[in-house]
Amino acid sequence: MVLVLIILGMVALFYLLFALAYVLEPLVGGLMASFAIIAGINVLLIALVIIFRKQLIISPMVNFLANLFLTDSNK
Repeated sequence: MVLVLIILGMVALFYLLFALAYVLEPLVGGLMASFAIIAGINVLLIALVIIFRKQLIISPMVNFLANLFLTDSNK
């Protein structure tokens, strides 16, 4: 279920960024410039996820798995 939500979120983000590129077109003076801005935003987001992957991905996953396996199921 979580994987489906992640995929749907990525698809929604993809379409929203395309829409944002077309909205930015008149403001920046061209479609290519607006897509370049959107590409820069994507690169920035990817860099932030890579830099903070321990806090965003690894630690929550380890905590979840530890709680899953180490909680007392007899209660």
